[in-house]
Amino acid sequence: MAKNFTITYTDGHTDTAAMTMRAMCKAEEVMAKEGMVASRDSINATMRAIYADLRTKGKTSDQFETWLDAVDDIEPVEDEAGDADPLA
Repeated sequence: MAKNFTITYTDGHTDTAAMTMRAMCKAEEVMAKEGMVASRDSINATMRAIYADLRTKGKTSDQFETWLDAVDDIEPVEDEAGDADPLA
């Protein structure tokens, strides 16, 4: 099951993204090309997966670095079972 996140931007607007398997795979692929290693606890991998989901959904056309500069915060969205933050 994909973990959902609420992204708050520096201008105050919010968006929702899912850390899907497709998004995680894309993040790992991009990181490998850049000589980085993705891990479950990596905030870089998490942000790249969220970004990949937003790009796939057409919610951003910015380059990763530009998009990241506009992000103020991310918060996991609890599912119906009340699962806690997957990053904690």
